[in-house]
Amino acid sequence: MTTSEATDAKKNNDVEKEDENNNDENNTKIIDLASRARTVLAAVRRLENDDEMLQIQRKRRRRRLRVLVLGADRNEGATDDETEKIFKACGEEIPMDVSLVGPNVPKDDDAVSSSSSGRSPKEVRVAERERRLFHEKERGLTTKKEREREGRDEQQQQQQQHDDACGYDIAFAFNAGVWGYDSWTESLRRAVERYPKMPVVVTAYSMKECEMDEDCVREAFEEEEIRFVWEAEENKHHGEKVGGEENGRENSAWMCFVSNSGEKVA
Repeated sequence: MTTSEATDAKKNNDVEKEDENNNDENNTKIIDLASRARTVLAAVRRLENDDEMLQIQRKRRRRRLRVLVLGADRNEGATDDETEKIFKACGEEIPMDVSLVGPNVPKDDDAVSSSSSGRSPKEVRVAERERRLFHEKERGLTTKKEREREGRDEQQQQQQQHDDACGYDIAFAFNAGVWGYDSWTESLRRAVERYPKMPVVVTAYSMKECEMDEDCVREAFEEEEIRFVWEAEENKHHGEKVGGEENGRENSAWMCFVSNSGEKVA
């Protein structure tokens, strides 16, 4: 073998090793983030046992579960394929459509979304990728009474009714840090007012942070506006990734609340 051939062979080996390392790194990342799928599955199962949340069970019999992820970022997948792998463990049991909304949502510009293709249904499909705060995404959507007052035409009202029908079954804010960002209050209020039957699950890196999140939610809403399905408590479906103020494990604690309102508002 000549010196040139030996050099080329070494380069090829280095590239192969680099590809293997990248694949191992991606697989480790997805395994590390699998607590999201476990948490979604556990929350849905728990809510099915809540007398006031039985509509989730009824909806599941009719169609796919529609999951909204608030404050989504790269941890929920930089591409549709990554997102599908991260939530696969849940999707295998409950077919689901995932909507990612947040100011740091990565754009999957290179991929043609398989969720809109005509191929066989996937366990997990990415329905939306919106790089903005949730209350900014929903801005301009109004209640029926407000539309009547504003004199909106029939076509606009029909479009609004269509948007109302295309809602979500459950929302998650993973490791949100509600206590640390004022924008969370506006987005959470928008979510529970616009989709009043949609439970919102908030997770945190530690019990302390989850309790702080709960305090912020209680301050943001009047007592009669929301109902806590469960207050801040430990989540046994946590991951191993460390972060937050306490250097705790992701999704170590969680809470769930839902609006007491009966009308969808903007």
